[in-house]
Amino acid sequence: MRGVLYLVMLCLLWPGVSRAEHRALLIGVTDYAPEVTALAGPLAGPVHDVALMVDIFAGAGVAAQNMTVLSDGQDAQNRPTRANILRALDELARTATPDDHITLYLAGHGAQVPVAIDTTEPDGLDEVFLPTDFEILPGGGFRNMIRDDEIGARVDQMIAAGADVWLIADTCHSGSLRRSVGNRACREHSELSGVGNMPIVRFS
Repeated sequence: MRGVLYLVMLCLLWPGVSRAEHRALLIGVTDYAPEVTALAGPLAGPVHDVALMVDIFAGAGVAAQNMTVLSDGQDAQNRPTRANILRALDELARTATPDDHITLYLAGHGAQVPVAIDTTEPDGLDEVFLPTDFEILPGGGFRNMIRDDEIGARVDQMIAAGADVWLIADTCHSGSLRRSVGNRACREHSELSGVGNMPIVRFS
């Protein structure tokens, strides 16, 4: 987590950020279905990490109304479900304006799955983020994951509006949310993996 804190401070101190409207979407998922936890391993940190992120952003002067927090233990509208996460991303994309500074922080399980349609993915795999309502279906299918393309399309809308966007993904296979593998912890539980590398990517 220390590395993430350094990266967040980089976001907040980036030249020009102090003059911009700063908004953050902070997502932490620890509560998965038992069959997901059995395959991917338990996670304890994300919900606490999100609370720490709130304190960091608040301490840097980011207004509470500019932070959207989706984490376990909240009411139905603020749980980190697929629908709530996409709704929050859509709202940021809809309301982004020139020179806005938007930070997206996702902490939870990540995975790789076959692409839904033919894309530019050279390995034929999409990187996905697993919300709290992610399901493993009988026969091996999956439901309620969020594909990198879905995140990317909304980030593209924010950029088109003139916003700067920082994406911090504390998940496995997060390099293409970006692409990153290579961490031993990511390889221990097959494709559905635990905490991995934490890339920070700036889009503008």
